[in-house]
Amino acid sequence: MSLNIIVLAKQVPDTRNVGKDAMKEDGTINRAALPAIFNPEDLNALEQALRLKDANPGSTIDGDTAQVGPQIAEKLGVPQVTYAEEILGVAEGHVTVKRRLEHGVETVKAPLPCVVTVTGSADECRPRNAQRVMKFKYAASPTERTQLSDELAQRADSRCPEIIQEWSAAYVEADPGQIGFPGSPTKVKSIENVVFTAKESRCLDNDDAQIEELIKELITNHTIG
Repeated sequence: MSLNIIVLAKQVPDTRNVGKDAMKEDGTINRAALPAIFNPEDLNALEQALRLKDANPGSTIDGDTAQVGPQIAEKLGVPQVTYAEEILGVAEGHVTVKRRLEHGVETVKAPLPCVVTVTGSADECRPRNAQRVMKFKYAASPTERTQLSDELAQRADSRCPEIIQEWSAAYVEADPGQIGFPGSPTKVKSIENVVFTAKESRCLDNDDAQIEELIKELITNHTIG
């Protein structure tokens, strides 16, 4: 069976080291002050897609907030499965998915086509193939090509003539008022770099009784459980 797989990937600012210039006066993120990275959980989704591709020869792979997946499913009128930790398989027009919930896991089956959103507890994306990374190092979308200097454009044409297919807002006939900042249902109020420090610590011997006593204490004060 061949599948058509689309992974919705997002380029996001790296918030691991937030400085004082990370936010603009209008409340938007100053992306120029933060390096752009691949949204980490989108890599988990990519790994699940690659596994489906491996298991179903002939499939194509063309990226996540908790809003994007459900919104897409709603607008397309297709079923959705959220909090997916593993896509167990595809057979007879259905996909079987293991979901990671707050108090356990469940396995569900949904008809195709459907939208699946993947959690960060899913398996990490496999290592990049160095040979393919170098091969497509200069690959660019039509918009990116227009922003290259003549020298870089010539280098891209000679080393990687492939053009990355681009689905712009205009291509999908999106309403400008429903996308980007004007259409965002959320607004960032503030950004700060939080550093957690331990206020107290306890050293335990390699003793089952001490460990059991600590677990009971943590459960009693609702730290765990």
